[in-house]
Amino acid sequence: MEASIEGAWALDTFCIHRADGTTKYPYGEGARGSLLYAGGRVSAVLSREPRGAFGEGALELAHAAPTEDKARAFDEYTSYAGTYAIEGDLVHHHVELSLVPTLVGQTLVRRAAFEGAQLVLTYEVEGRAGTHRYELRWSRADRGTR
Repeated sequence: MEASIEGAWALDTFCIHRADGTTKYPYGEGARGSLLYAGGRVSAVLSREPRGAFGEGALELAHAAPTEDKARAFDEYTSYAGTYAIEGDLVHHHVELSLVPTLVGQTLVRRAAFEGAQLVLTYEVEGRAGTHRYELRWSRADRGTR
């Protein structure tokens, strides 16, 4: 990979190119996200925007929110953190912490490419309806570009 992925990135778009030729935006077309690569560490956050509010709004009281609100919040947001390693054009995210407990201990492999000023991460998932290509486009957040 020619350019460095080190630094902070802001999500431009997150979409799934489905096997049937359609495109889906799992967190909506206005999704927001933050991606940080620093010192061998990675942290990724994706969020639907806008999100539904619930409860009192205080972090310390979120556990008392109704189950339906918690389920919606889970569906509208994801995050993970860990270490990363680069091999050619592949970035390996070794997950140590995650909103989704089953990701802990897994390695998420993303193909990385630079298109202009954007970092484009892609990966494929095989499903019943064929292969879906996930695409996340990021712009630098640590250079005042966003």
